[in-house]
Amino acid sequence: MTFTEVSQTAAPQKKPLFKRVWFWVVTVLLLALIGCAVWVALLVPSALQAKDALQAAVPLAGQAKDEILSGDSEAATQTVAELIDVTSEAQEATDTKLWRSLEWMPVVGENLRGVRIASAAVQTLAIEVLEPATALNLDLLKPKDGAMDVAAIQALVPMIDTASRATTSIAAELGELDTGVLIGPVKDGVEKLDDAITQLDSMVGPAKTVLQILPAALGADGQRNYLLIFQNNAEIRTTGGNPAAIALITADNGRIDIAQQASSSDFNNNRDTPIIPLNPETQALYGDRVGNWMQDITFTPDFSESTELMRAFWAESFGTPIDAVVSFDPVALSYLLEATGPITLETGDVLTADNAVQLFLNEVYFRYPKNTDQDLFFASATQSIFSAITSGSADTKALVTALSRAVDEGRLLFSSNDAEQMELIGSSPIAGPLPVDNSDATVLGVFFNDLTVGKMDYYLHASVDAESTQCQVGSPATFTATTHMKNVVNAELRDSLPMYIKANAYGFHGAIHTDVMVYGPVGTRVSSVEIDGEVVGIGDRWDGEYREMTHNGRPVLQVPILLRMETEADITVTFEAAEDQPASSFGPFQTRVTPTVHETPVTVSTPGCQ
Repeated sequence: MTFTEVSQTAAPQKKPLFKRVWFWVVTVLLLALIGCAVWVALLVPSALQAKDALQAAVPLAGQAKDEILSGDSEAATQTVAELIDVTSEAQEATDTKLWRSLEWMPVVGENLRGVRIASAAVQTLAIEVLEPATALNLDLLKPKDGAMDVAAIQALVPMIDTASRATTSIAAELGELDTGVLIGPVKDGVEKLDDAITQLDSMVGPAKTVLQILPAALGADGQRNYLLIFQNNAEIRTTGGNPAAIALITADNGRIDIAQQASSSDFNNNRDTPIIPLNPETQALYGDRVGNWMQDITFTPDFSESTELMRAFWAESFGTPIDAVVSFDPVALSYLLEATGPITLETGDVLTADNAVQLFLNEVYFRYPKNTDQDLFFASATQSIFSAITSGSADTKALVTALSRAVDEGRLLFSSNDAEQMELIGSSPIAGPLPVDNSDATVLGVFFNDLTVGKMDYYLHASVDAESTQCQVGSPATFTATTHMKNVVNAELRDSLPMYIKANAYGFHGAIHTDVMVYGPVGTRVSSVEIDGEVVGIGDRWDGEYREMTHNGRPVLQVPILLRMETEADITVTFEAAEDQPASSFGPFQTRVTPTVHETPVTVSTPGCQ
């Protein structure tokens, strides 16, 4: 008999718990979590203290800013002192070794870091920006008895420079936070602080530029000569209108005077050749008229080019060297009148913010049919307005607000022969409507040039809808502008208009004839055009009504539109970027339009963008 040997394996003996790997892993994790919980528990009082302090600090910062801008330095000083006390509490609660030691933890750590950075940011804001600003006297930034205190303005430069560096630094630190993992209260607080810093930075940055430029611009180093041109929006041009009224302004060590006034009839117009050689692209788009007629120098959106033409016309007729050209329009003037209050003109008219636009852009032509009488009226009004503004009686905050609004709407432009000044201004809208590239802003421009040779644009109403797909992936970015135009003149109104206003647009009295110029972003091309909903062809010459050209690195579509009485038109132009053009090459999308008599509503859509 054969036996099969059956071996029996003994049951394995269990290891003690302390010898098992998983035991130690779990134990260490539990101890770590318990330790963290203890540490977090210890942080709770500090966190609550920081939370309460920050909640109180943000509205105090806003209150201090408003008090500084209103000129109430006493109240601002008290508010800032309270703000510094509050922010000190927040920073003391968060700037500890215990607090920092837990910032490595996932999720919780970023929230702790966010509270600490926000606490430090608010204190920096209080000490380095708001506290020095309480000594700021905004009245220094307006003339008094025809002069400005240059030395006092120069003394403000170090303060605003420190404030500018501080707001930039704070914005950078807040930008490094991962807001996606911040819990509700922390995220809300950081976002509110970020908004407040953004608002301050948007004021401090331009203020720094202005204060750096002003002393030299006011003649601190010798007399400066400026041409102030008034663009008449009733006869529209790309940057505003026909610049038919001009004043020579001198600035000498802060003293500001009107040295001379002129009108378009004082220049040699209707020339055989342009007064100076034109940019070939400008000439191709707008013709010789830009350099043959002083009234047409503002056809181009390149305000520096308009400035050179204006200098040449002035030098030919009067010989005075010009340091810079400033452009203004009657709508911007109405904003200034909100600061100065009513002004009584030599004619007995009381000029107000409510009636200035109507008087200067329409009523004057009913009252004075002759050009010479109109010129005398404008010259007299200019002197009265200048005296009122330079007297120092205007409300400072309202004056600054008016000028800021004028810049934002493209109604105040400046171009200097001082390269340093222009470098400081950079691509700000005050230098002209179109920047040289897309780095700071991706700009789409919609501009109007009058072909009626009248003052009919007082009755033009327009709006623009713009869209960018630069934040969408999967296809080249597109940029679209739909411009709506309407002529509100009816037969009864047409019959009441003087001939100087209604002129004769191709035999249609009361019609408005306009070249619509649509400029795409740098590096794009026109991909489609629709007029009143119908797709039209595009050419590079006058083989039809619509032509695509280029100007200063941008594609331009030129569309002549004839609006008869009570008619409307819609022009839709789409530009497309190259397939290999990365989304990162486009700055924030903006649309800039010709400043018209009436408000031109602009809606901007950027699907996919934050």
